[in-house]
Amino acid sequence: MKRLKLCKASAGSGKTYQLALNYITLLLGERREDGTWRLLDGSGRMRHREILAITFTNKATEEMKRRIVRELAVLAGNPGTNDSDSSYRDTLMETYGLRPDESARLRNAARKALSELLYDFNGFNVSTIDAFFQSVLRSFAYEADLTGNYDLELDNKSAIEQGIAETLAEAIRPSDRPTPAGRWLEIYMTAKIDNGEAFNVLNADSSLRTSLKRFVDNLTGEDYQHNKQAIDGFLDNTDAVVTLERELSARQSAPRRNQSKGHQAIKRRNTFHRIRHTENNSRMDLRDITAHGSKSPQDRFAQSIRGSIQRTRQSRQSRLAGILHRRESRRDRGFSADMRRPRDCRSAAVAIL
Repeated sequence: MKRLKLCKASAGSGKTYQLALNYITLLLGERREDGTWRLLDGSGRMRHREILAITFTNKATEEMKRRIVRELAVLAGNPGTNDSDSSYRDTLMETYGLRPDESARLRNAARKALSELLYDFNGFNVSTIDAFFQSVLRSFAYEADLTGNYDLELDNKSAIEQGIAETLAEAIRPSDRPTPAGRWLEIYMTAKIDNGEAFNVLNADSSLRTSLKRFVDNLTGEDYQHNKQAIDGFLDNTDAVVTLERELSARQSAPRRNQSKGHQAIKRRNTFHRIRHTENNSRMDLRDITAHGSKSPQDRFAQSIRGSIQRTRQSRQSRLAGILHRRESRRDRGFSADMRRPRDCRSAAVAIL
């Protein structure tokens, strides 16, 4: 644990700078038993193969590789560069215990390390966490009971679809003993049928299949994984599940009752507005007659009453005409004999008028 070095830093505080410095320190030298460092001058060591650097993102990986190669080129004194331009030079000289007149040793070591790294770039192990574990898994594919040509799927949608298809195929496969998947499928489809809903979950293009995929996707999400123990404990309590189902059913039926009450209220309001409209029209007729002033008040009032009666009669006639039309249509479609007497209906309409 003495060689464990922790760097705590926030975003933009220079983590890549520090990590690249640590990598170059390991690449050019080695630690003694007493904890001090010494510079390695020999070549042919391929030391970069013994160093592993892991980052979180591909962007950080590329940035770290570019910084390491650039700093090595500057330390090696490549054409167009100067070793004094490296921000790592003084720190490395102090770490390896080199005197100012020994800067050539650091330059030669950097030149040899850069040449080996560029000629064996595949051994330059700077990668993301998932890429590292994938390489480990491929190395032990036989031990993990995997084929050598397996694919790593980052999107779980295709995996969920394949899992659901295999589970349903197992559920409908003929068997002497019912499987848990078969019992679940029977209960699930029976509940859908009892509720008058779509039940064919075997159709891959149905909306029910889509909702099932969404449900499984939620089960694989972080919210469920963090609360898995509490949710599983609740589902094991049958009484609690039944109570929750009743509460959900009551909440779903409540909007329907409120909607029917709302329709009744709208109907009453429309009836009230029709009555007020008729009264307003009668008052308007009376005001129009009074404004002309060509008749006596008694005549104007009588004319207003006659106008209201005439409008009411026209309204009744239109409604009765609609009734007659519907009854004649029913007669043509073969309804009972008591609805096939339009003369009685017309005589009743005349009596009402």
